[in-house]
Amino acid sequence: MVVSSVSSLTTGVTVLNVLGVVALVLATVIVVKAIRAYQQNSDRAMLLLASGLFLLVLAPTLVQGVGSLLVETAMEGAIGISILQQTLRIAGLGAILLSMYVHR
Repeated sequence: MVVSSVSSLTTGVTVLNVLGVVALVLATVIVVKAIRAYQQNSDRAMLLLASGLFLLVLAPTLVQGVGSLLVETAMEGAIGISILQQTLRIAGLGAILLSMYVHR
């Protein structure tokens, strides 16, 4: 019984990792396309959208990865990383919201 639950847990973690990578790839493609659209049209809304998506999706993941390598597993380090991730997400949402109100 224990072996099957460990196996299903491992499968679940693998599926989560694959889905996480797919989300990162899609977010990267969207950010790159938005940056190219900004370069072609000089539309600040596209630059804000790209920045917002980067801050919302990619930056927190990078912080998690780098933070897990640099910071000890102490509770204070984990809380600091979590606060930084949430701050980046809020900034990303703010940039996306601002992109809806910016005019050329």
